[in-house]
Amino acid sequence: MQLISGFVDTYLRLNEPEEEQFQIELGRIEPQAREEAMQIVTSWMERGIEQGLEQGLEQGLEQGLEQGIEQGLRQGRQRLILRQLQRQLGELPGVLADEVRQLNSEGLEELGDALLDFEVMTDLVRWFLLKSPEPARSEQVIRVVSGFVGELSEALKQQVRSLSPTQLAQISAVLLSLKTPQNLSDILP
Repeated sequence: MQLISGFVDTYLRLNEPEEEQFQIELGRIEPQAREEAMQIVTSWMERGIEQGLEQGLEQGLEQGLEQGIEQGLRQGRQRLILRQLQRQLGELPGVLADEVRQLNSEGLEELGDALLDFEVMTDLVRWFLLKSPEPARSEQVIRVVSGFVGELSEALKQQVRSLSPTQLAQISAVLLSLKTPQNLSDILP
């Protein structure tokens, strides 16, 4: 059997249909002899392994490069928009800069367009609230308020979660003036 496999390996370069036929013929050999034949790594197996490794490496490099480029572009957009916001509105509170950093590429592009119309920091807060889907708006208010005044109690968080979208929008107008959790509690209905 080794003689046959060695011959095939040395003198025959099988194409795909021939390799399939060779495998069928190997299947007809006694189990012990087949096992011995399968232990021999032939050139066609090595070629397949090499091709698989090359393709995998090529695809991995391509994907890594694409992801690296996308991440670099996103970070560049973030820095540009943060600088533009700072020039337009003044020093950004850390919590709002963090919200900008959380945006995906599409969100950064939308914010880049919208910031041209911002006159005060409240415009940015309102933009974030309106951009958020309704179920997430209350959580965003909680996150932003916590960034300004510190951690909110669970009772206060529940009050914010119970607000309507209209009430959340009204609160956005005064978010920047809040200094303590009590200030938020005072303005909640």
